[in-house]
Amino acid sequence: MATHSLFAKGAAALAAIALAVGIGGVSAAQADEAPTPQAGTITITAPVVQADDNMKPPTFTGREFTAYQLASYVSPQTNADHTAITGYGLANAAGVNDADVLSWIGAAAVTNGTVDPNLRSVLNASGGTLTFTGEAADLTPIEFVAKYFYGTGTDRYGNQMANSLQVRLFADAAATSGKLKDGTTATVSPTQAQFTGLNEGLYLIDETDSQSGSAQTVSRAMITGTPMTVDGKAYAEVESSDPARSFTLGSIALKAEQVETAKTVAEISSPNNQIAQMQSQRVFTITTNVPDYTHEYSGIADPVFTVSDKPSTDVDPFTTTGAQTTVDGLKLTATNGKGETSTLVGTDYTVATRPDTANADYGFTITLTNPRALSGDTITATYKATVTALTQALTNTATSNFSNDPYDAQSMGKASAAVNLYTTKIALSKVAYDDAGTKLDGAQFSVTGANNAAVKFSTDGKGNYYVDPNGTETAVTAGDVAIYGLGADSDGATTYTFTETKAPEGYLLGANGKHVTFTVTVDPTYSDHDVTSVAFQAGSQDHKNFLDMTTPAMWQQNQTVQASAARQASNVFVGGTVSVENTKNASDFAKTGGEITRVLAAVAVLAGLGAVLLVGARMRRRTSAR
Repeated sequence: MATHSLFAKGAAALAAIALAVGIGGVSAAQADEAPTPQAGTITITAPVVQADDNMKPPTFTGREFTAYQLASYVSPQTNADHTAITGYGLANAAGVNDADVLSWIGAAAVTNGTVDPNLRSVLNASGGTLTFTGEAADLTPIEFVAKYFYGTGTDRYGNQMANSLQVRLFADAAATSGKLKDGTTATVSPTQAQFTGLNEGLYLIDETDSQSGSAQTVSRAMITGTPMTVDGKAYAEVESSDPARSFTLGSIALKAEQVETAKTVAEISSPNNQIAQMQSQRVFTITTNVPDYTHEYSGIADPVFTVSDKPSTDVDPFTTTGAQTTVDGLKLTATNGKGETSTLVGTDYTVATRPDTANADYGFTITLTNPRALSGDTITATYKATVTALTQALTNTATSNFSNDPYDAQSMGKASAAVNLYTTKIALSKVAYDDAGTKLDGAQFSVTGANNAAVKFSTDGKGNYYVDPNGTETAVTAGDVAIYGLGADSDGATTYTFTETKAPEGYLLGANGKHVTFTVTVDPTYSDHDVTSVAFQAGSQDHKNFLDMTTPAMWQQNQTVQASAARQASNVFVGGTVSVENTKNASDFAKTGGEITRVLAAVAVLAGLGAVLLVGARMRRRTSAR
């Protein structure tokens, strides 16, 4: 992974901070010795999502952080019960001078020679020279920062006293100045980053790795202080007469976020990702979130946010009217942190379509016209697509590409999500009666499904039949063939009846006016609207002895195929083989299960009738004897 440092970035980039320590406004109850050197710690934790915010917390994996000391503490003071710091001074750290800090203050508080209105009573920029006035007249530059650059509330990452544009700009100016040297590297775990062995004081923290290509944004620069040690006791709480200005030292929430892309697929009239056949229509839903380009990433002049969708070439999301190709039924909405949803219109985004299946980039890309206007929003895109073939794995992948570095407009993050569409397959084989080794060709079967409706097929002429409502084949010709798409577009079990309509040459089609028939039942199971398994069962009421279901024997006990196995087979739930036997001997039909059952039933009826007649005869004899 490429690395970067904030110090190499342009001064126009903005850096955010977590909090700036403030000089306490409460009278000291105790003035103590200088803080203990190399006892300071700072822990960076995951952000705490605030109310009315759609932010996705980032992870720490793959991140690197460096801390640079800005100042050391001077004469920390505690309250009467020694539970909190109430006041302290700051002295520039080695390598940091007043002129540097003044220049960083100017970058944060002065625009085109005009001082920020909130600071005009304490800061003057006449003639291009900064001077402190009023109650700030006796402060050093670093103390001015600590006193006046505090925040006005909790930021979107959960950091108290951090909602301050001035501190973000100050941190950026310090980070890009090149003045800060000899930083300390954090120890990073999956859940946090920690600095130890720091000289106690105020620090700027810089993420020194690149997140280019990842699903996360680069952290803003952060300013925070270590806890203070007084009389051997570490203090993390800073207490002010104004409770709103009290805060905690030594911990900070990571000022970064994650972009999450999710994708789901469902049948047009069902929430489930049903088994697919030819011409199956599906609704795809893509959900993603836009980073905060308004505040934390406002330094990116023209942020980019796109969503690219790449289906397999057997999944067609396009519709064509005249010479214009569009995405079928495409609709985009934006939902803010308050849960308010609005529909995006054509001026809010553009769509580039690539409908040529020979194009390696087959699919389409949505580009948000103004990502900054949608900062923090959840974007949802829905559209329809049609399955045009079942000859390859049916997949669909959505990828969000987005500007992810507040200091590098060219750096792009990426977050992807994929879904699978599934189909089914069974094999049908014709063999000689009681001789499975003799393969037969030329038999034909008609197939009916739900409501006794005829099933149509398309075929590739190579023994593969695909269930297709627009197909021209009304019969399956066996040999050894494969049938794809049974059980499609259904939330429950579907039973198909196969009726032999033509026997191989020299073999009987049936007997007693009945053709050989058998059934195949396909029963999908769903969890969270995704198909998790499919059960197959074959059988016959009248012609069981013409079915060889030993491969596999589970045909008769509901052969169940799991989705994990289907994914290993190009997203196909592969059932067993139904071997249908043909005979030349009409007497073999008398041995069928249905015939045997009827014979046994007739025998039982006759036996019962005989018993009744026998009892009647005995009763008559007894009557005559009397």
